[in-house]
Amino acid sequence: MEERFKEYLKHECGYARSTLQVAHYALIEWQRWLRERFGITRLDVSALHLRHWISEQSRRHAQTTVDKKTWVLRTFYAWLAGESMMECDPWQYIAPPRRRPHQQSLGYVPCERTVHRLLEQPDTRFALGLRDRAILELLYASGLRAAELLSLRPHQLCLRTRAAQVMGKGGKERIVVFGEHSAQWLERYLHEARPALLQACQRPVPALFVHATAFGTLNYSALQRTIRRHADAAGLPMVTAHTLRHAFATHLYQAGANLRVIQMLLGHACLQTTTIYARTSMVYLRGVIERHHPRGICYVPASSEFRTARG
Repeated sequence: MEERFKEYLKHECGYARSTLQVAHYALIEWQRWLRERFGITRLDVSALHLRHWISEQSRRHAQTTVDKKTWVLRTFYAWLAGESMMECDPWQYIAPPRRRPHQQSLGYVPCERTVHRLLEQPDTRFALGLRDRAILELLYASGLRAAELLSLRPHQLCLRTRAAQVMGKGGKERIVVFGEHSAQWLERYLHEARPALLQACQRPVPALFVHATAFGTLNYSALQRTIRRHADAAGLPMVTAHTLRHAFATHLYQAGANLRVIQMLLGHACLQTTTIYARTSMVYLRGVIERHHPRGICYVPASSEFRTARG
């Protein structure tokens, strides 16, 4: 059933592989949730189950994440009803949320110091630690999406020019760039850790990042678990690969980067999508004023000695 649905998304709807991966993991998570909460299958769902799920997801995740999962389930059940595998679509009893464009939010975006603390968590004395450090560094240094990172192959990476060719949304190829610091960790991973991980899984793995299991390929769930484990160790709230993408763009804008440049680096088709980082940074700039301007509510005056020395 799931394979037929994915074929529908791929051939009839024309969605990219990254979208198919999102749908795959959302449906797996959905089935697990139904089994654990109600002991039922995906075909036994009612509007009541959907309302329970929406309420729980809204408490645990950012709205963008909930919207993405909701889209998968709405599409899935509309397809089931259209294929006569269900009498009716339970989503028809759930009104879609009404949300104005300006209400879009990035959710939690860690500051530079917090990201640095996260990057320091992996134990780089071991192969898995080196791999995790290379992943975190690359995500933060390039703004890659999770699907783009997972689809990377070693030959797509050029450490000399510090660039990589990736397949983005909609099957569009783009070039991403990253800094020297990230390149150093990637080089260490490629020469020290990747061969050891390949030997451990005892099979050829085309992907750049190797999972230390018999399967060998790092998937989306394993990637997010890895990031969450290091975030927990650093004492951070919910952090995902996309959180680091948001941090990459937000910190660039706060440092003075042009929105057009950020749009190109992120692979956004429309500049309007990128402007959310400008709105988020306005909050940051207002905070700077409140902390450092004499009329700010959080302003702490410098000592008289300091003012005299400056004067």
